Amino acid sequence: MKLHIFQSDKGDCLLLEGAEDGRVLCDGGMSSSMKNSVREELSKLRKQGAKLDYVYVSHIDQDHISGVLQLLEDELEWRLFDYHTANGTPIREPKVPRPPEIGGIWHNAFRDQVGDNSGDIENLLAAAAPALLATSAPQLVDLGEAMQQIAVSIPEAIKVSRYASAELLNIPVNKLPRSREKPKLLMYREGRNPSRSDRCVSPLSVRRRPSWRR
Repeated sequence: MKLHIFQSDKGDCLLLEGAEDGRVLCDGGMSSSMKNSVREELSKLRKQGAKLDYVYVSHIDQDHISGVLQLLEDELEWRLFDYHTANGTPIREPKVPRPPEIGGIWHNAFRDQVGDNSGDIENLLAAAAPALLATSAPQLVDLGEAMQQIAVSIPEAIKVSRYASAELLNIPVNKLPRSREKPKLLMYREGRNPSRSDRCVSPLSVRRRPSWRR
């Protein structure tokens, strides 16, 4: 087994290679680091005839998910190029390196974590963050920064799900090998017993509840 640690500005971006040639990209770091260094390395997998079996997004913080979103946007650009080429209306070839094939995405989506009140929570985070950032209390400023980070990340998380959909890239989301069900990822909350839907079997999906403290 090999573990490749990529430059991610902040957050995480790791490539895990198994002994039997399987590969999982664990988070994508920031979009800037994906553009500047990571995507060039990942494109080598396609040239070698290899693929990413899964891309695992641990949670929706921008420094974990925005690099994955950039990777999907790159692939979407190449799919558009393929479509026009196949239909006799060629367009300019993308300047970005083509990502490797992605077999599936494991994604702790925001709505999966918070349930039916996700819309209200999104609005509350977006509204409360500026007020907290305007205070002089360090703890409240820290809390405001954390809220702002989540509020900014929510649209990116929605885009990841949209790009992976059957209408665009058609990448299975939260679909486990040889399973016909639609599993939900595990979500571990501090102080509670781990809970899951009866269809969830992914060992990589256990996450601690994000802390507001730094």
